Amino acid sequence: NAGVIDSFRAPQKLWSPDNNYNASTLEPTLEVTKIEVNCTFTIRQATLNNNDTHILLQGVSFDSNEACFAPNVTSRSGSQIQVQTKKTTRVRDAEKTLHRGKVCHLDIPGWAQIIYKHQQVDLTIPLTNTIGIKCNNDPKKETEQQPAPTPTPTTTTKPPTPTTTTTTTRTTTTTTTTHKPKPTNDDGDSADWINGQVTFFNPNQGACGDWNDDNDMIVALGGDWYGNMNAESKYCGQKVLITGPKGNSITVTVKDACPPCDRGHLDLSPAAFAKLGDFDTGILKVKWHFL
Repeated sequence: NAGVIDSFRAPQKLWSPDNNYNASTLEPTLEVTKIEVNCTFTIRQATLNNNDTHILLQGVSFDSNEACFAPNVTSRSGSQIQVQTKKTTRVRDAEKTLHRGKVCHLDIPGWAQIIYKHQQVDLTIPLTNTIGIKCNNDPKKETEQQPAPTPTPTTTTKPPTPTTTTTTTRTTTTTTTTHKPKPTNDDGDSADWINGQVTFFNPNQGACGDWNDDNDMIVALGGDWYGNMNAESKYCGQKVLITGPKGNSITVTVKDACPPCDRGHLDLSPAAFAKLGDFDTGILKVKWHFL
C-alpha cells in the first residue's frame, strides 16, 4: 500500500509551489512529528543496594525499553527504572540520604542501554548526585525537613529519709541518715529493664551506615530511641542485653533503625532472633536494656 509506505519515510515533504517554503531561499519547510516514547521499565525479584560509588541492581526485567532506542528517536533524557525487591531494601543516594522499601524508583539521566523483556539483569550504575532515588517507605517530606526529636532524659528522685534525732538526759547525739536518690534515667543509659517485644528483619545496609547480613547479631531501634532516621544515631554501635521468654539472654549491637517500632519494640537480625525463639512465633515478649 503506497500510503502506508509513505508514512514510514523521512518526514520531509516534496517541495512544490503549493507547499510551505522559505521565501528567501525557496527551501521547503520540514514537517517534524514529535514522538513520545516510554523510557520506563521494571525490574522484578530484584536486589538493590549500593556502596560509596555505585548502585548494584540484579533481577529480571518485566518489560523492555526498546522503544527508547528506535531509529526515529534522536534524543532521550534518561530512564525511569521501577525496582521491585524481594524484601525491604535500604539504599542511600549520593547525598547519603537513606531510602527504604520494596518498591523503589531510580531516575537515571543519560541511560544508554537496551533492556529486553524477561532479561536477567546485573547492573552496576555509577552513583552520582544526578540520580534520583525514591522508595515507597521513604519518610514524608515533613519528616525529612524536620528531624525527629531525640528522647528527652527524665529523672525520678526518691525523697531522702527524714533526719532522726536521739536525745538522752546526759548527752545529746544527733544522727543524720540521708538516702541518696536512685536515678532512673529513661534515655537508655542506665541498666533499667524495659519490657517489650522483638521481631526480626533481613539486614543489608543499615541506617548506621554499615553493611550487615542475616548472621550478624544486630538490632534496629524504633524512632523514639534512634532519632532522625536519615542520620547516624548516638546509639549506633551500642550494645543491648535482651532476655527472652525462655530465660536465656543475648547481646546485640545497634546497627539500624526500625520506623514502625515503638519504644519497647526491637527488630532483630535472624541470627539474634533464633537464639530467643522460633521464627514461626514472629513476635517474642522480652525484657532488655542498654549496656
